[in-house]
Amino acid sequence: MLGSQGYAAPEQFGFYQTDIRSDIYSLGVLYHVLLTNKLPRDYDLQGIEKRIIDKMIAIDPQGRYQDVKEIIKDLDQLFHIEKRKKRKSNILKLYRDLEVVSFGR
Repeated sequence: MLGSQGYAAPEQFGFYQTDIRSDIYSLGVLYHVLLTNKLPRDYDLQGIEKRIIDKMIAIDPQGRYQDVKEIIKDLDQLFHIEKRKKRKSNILKLYRDLEVVSFGR
């Protein structure tokens, strides 16, 4: 049985054996749709998740994540970096606000 149109990995339509990487492809498509409300072929994703989703939906299974643990590791790292950037941005905003209050600008 083939997967849903747009979500099925390319190897499901050929003569290649499917494996966990086929599921990773479908998961990448789903992640893309959840973020954009469009299939990857209809919309080029921008943003912090682009690199991860692009790797999940690589046409060649060898170019995809080999297991879900790799995805989790990259997502953890990505959101840790973004959280740190946001924290730094909030600290800078607080500093600027304090500067305004202190110096009456």
